[in-house]
Amino acid sequence: MTNENLVNKLTNIKYNNLMSKKVTIYDIAKYLNVTPATVSYALNNVSKVSEETRKKILETAKELGYSRDYNAVSLSTGKTHLMALFLPFEDISKPFLENPFYGEFIGGFEKQIMKQDYDLLVQPALQEKDMLPWLRKRGVDAIAVIGTYPKYFIKAFKTYNKPVVLVDSYGEKDNEFNTVLTADTDGVFESTSYLINNGHKRIAFVSGYKESSLLDMRRFQGYVSALKEHDIPLDESIIFERGISIEEGLKLTDELIKKDITGIICAADTLAIGIINGLKLKGKRIPDDYSVIGFDDIQSAKYISPSLTTIRQDITEKGRLAAKLLLDDLRNNENNHKQISLAPELIIRDSVKKIS
Repeated sequence: MTNENLVNKLTNIKYNNLMSKKVTIYDIAKYLNVTPATVSYALNNVSKVSEETRKKILETAKELGYSRDYNAVSLSTGKTHLMALFLPFEDISKPFLENPFYGEFIGGFEKQIMKQDYDLLVQPALQEKDMLPWLRKRGVDAIAVIGTYPKYFIKAFKTYNKPVVLVDSYGEKDNEFNTVLTADTDGVFESTSYLINNGHKRIAFVSGYKESSLLDMRRFQGYVSALKEHDIPLDESIIFERGISIEEGLKLTDELIKKDITGIICAADTLAIGIINGLKLKGKRIPDDYSVIGFDDIQSAKYISPSLTTIRQDITEKGRLAAKLLLDDLRNNENNHKQISLAPELIIRDSVKKIS
């Protein structure tokens, strides 16, 4: 067939489908003079076609404006190309309003799964009676969970029997699933030690509620270990538990000012940012009057004044790795129990002052 005939053929297919229906694998097969099965193999990355043929089919599919019909894919493969991400909140808007961590994590996660044509459903923590029915109704291919989860989640996951990854979780059953963590205890040990090495002895610790969050407990353990390492007694009166948000940090300002402290370790950057702004509103100077260190290194940490010294965990990379574990399990048709622990890094900026 001449090049002119190929162009005419392509033009006719485009025109006919614009006027009638969407492009199908049969249109691509007809255009390239191959079987529909060959097109299907190429589109699904099945190793039954040569790399040259696969490339030609993908290029033609793009040129014809082909888009996959996931209803049809689901019927033929049993996969919906949907993943669920559960957040530990009843109100799904709350995490996005209060903590940029979740947006940065989801950005890394979604960018990874989009490469394999997966879409993401972000969900609040469902009630026990709704959990398994929801999973079955939506037919998600894999599940991710951030933070503390109800115990009945485990039962639902085992019954549903699809790949799972737990992020920032320290539950007793976590070793039965993929997990992605940051070495939280090590991170706060380093930040507390940094303050101590800069002359601070009276250091407050601010976190979420340790009784309900093992992540906050792990970060608290890093603080306690650093004090012990430097022979500084633990003072319960300068340990504070609050919600993890800028607003909660602002509210805490008056209580902190009443305490005889020079340094503040925060279990999240959002708390640190709220505290810094609250102290400045009260006429206090950072770091001259108080040195403050956060945890996370969210994007805004470098832009506040003064810029925030913090423990960096690569949030976007954490999202990418969590997604990759699920995609690997789906590709290999397995439910693995891989554990990934990311190393934290102290990022030194302007919110800490050395004192004598």
